[in-house]
Amino acid sequence: MTIEFLPSDEPGHEPDGRSAAPGRSRRRVWWLIAALLVVGATAWALTRPSVSSRHVAAPTVTATPRVDPACRGVPDCAVRAHVPEVIERLARDYLPVGVRLRVRTVVAVSSLTQENLLVRRDIDAAVNSVTVLIRVQRGGSGKQAIAPDPLGVGSLLLHAVNSGFVIRLQYLAPETVPPMLSRLQALIRDPRLTSTRS
Repeated sequence: MTIEFLPSDEPGHEPDGRSAAPGRSRRRVWWLIAALLVVGATAWALTRPSVSSRHVAAPTVTATPRVDPACRGVPDCAVRAHVPEVIERLARDYLPVGVRLRVRTVVAVSSLTQENLLVRRDIDAAVNSVTVLIRVQRGGSGKQAIAPDPLGVGSLLLHAVNSGFVIRLQYLAPETVPPMLSRLQALIRDPRLTSTRS
C-alpha cells in the first residue's frame, strides 16, 4: 500500500520550497515597528522630567542676592567674619587670659584711593561669666546699649569718639565681678579698634 503526502494548504508552505508570501513578511515588520514605538513611548513617559520639577528648578528673574543690613546703601561693601590679628593683640593687652573672641567687620572700598574703609566692627569677647561687647561705627549714636541686660547681671556702658568713629563698650557680668574700669576706658581709646588690617 502506498501513501502519498499531499502538499499542505497552510499559508507559508510552498510546495516548491519558496519562502512565505511577501505580504506576510511585511506585516511582521510593521508589527515589530509598532511594538518598538510602544516600548519607546512608554520608556519616555516613565523617565521624562515632570513639568512641575522643571518649573521649580528654573531660576526666577526677580531674585536678588540678600544684602547684609550693614551694607545697605554702601557701595563695594563686604562683611568679614574672622578675627583680625590686630584685634587679637588688642584683646591680649586689655582683657583676661583665655578670652574667646568673635569679630564681624564691615568694610567698603574707597572710590578715590581703592583702600578698604572701616564701616562697622562688632567684637564679642567672653571669658568665664564676663562678656565685653564693643561696637565701632562710623557716625551714629553712641548712647545706646548694644545688648539688653540679662536678669541678675550688672552692666556698664562706655562711650568714646575716635577719628570720626563712635565706639561703645558694654560690660556684662554678675554683680559680684566688678569691671576693671581704667583698663576698659583705655581699650575704647585704642586706635587699633578702627584698623582695617587683617
